[in-house]
Amino acid sequence: MGQPEYHPRLSIEEYLTLEKETETKYEYHDGEVYAMTGGTPTHSLIANNAGRSLGNAFLGERCFTYNSDLRVATSRNKYVYPDVSVVCGKVSFFDELKNAANNPVLMVEVLSEETQAYDS
Repeated sequence: MGQPEYHPRLSIEEYLTLEKETETKYEYHDGEVYAMTGGTPTHSLIANNAGRSLGNAFLGERCFTYNSDLRVATSRNKYVYPDVSVVCGKVSFFDELKNAANNPVLMVEVLSEETQAYDS
C-alpha cells in the first residue's frame, strides 16, 4: 500500500461533490484531497482483527465498531476513513448532510512504512 494519490486543493463543498460522483474514497485535509488506495492482505487482516476484537469487547454496551466505510470528521477541515472506529451511543454529525461522524471515541489506523507519515 503506497502513499495515497494526491489531488489539487478543493473546498469542502467540492470535496463532498467529488465523493458523491465517484466510487473512490477520498480523505480531506484542510483543502488537500487524497484518493485512498487499496490495502494489502496483511493490512486487511490486521484491521479486521482489530475491529472484531473491539466489537467483541463492546458486546452488551452502547458502543459500536465501524469499518473503514464510516467517514469521520476530526474537525470541520479534516475528513478521514479510519480502518476502525468506535462510537458510543448514536452517531452524531456536524451538519444535516450527515456526511461524516464527528463523535468516535476511538479510531484505529493500520500503519505501514509507506503511510506512517501520512496517517500519523
